[in-house]
Amino acid sequence: MLDELLYDSKEVVKDKAIRILLDIRHIVETDQKDNIMNLTLKLAHDEDSQNRCSALKILNEFAQDMG
Repeated sequence: MLDELLYDSKEVVKDKAIRILLDIRHIVETDQKDNIMNLTLKLAHDEDSQNRCSALKILNEFAQDMG
């Protein structure tokens, strides 16, 4: 469901989905973070520039986790 919301046509829905995804990363186990990263990489390689921008927002926050 979250995957679908990340691709919503409404920017406010996308932004909320990004916030939830970023909140989830603090709760899930390390091996589950790979699933979050896969969702993000899928966005990053999308043809829609808005989706690529959404991926950048997520990756910017993940940078803190990656060291």
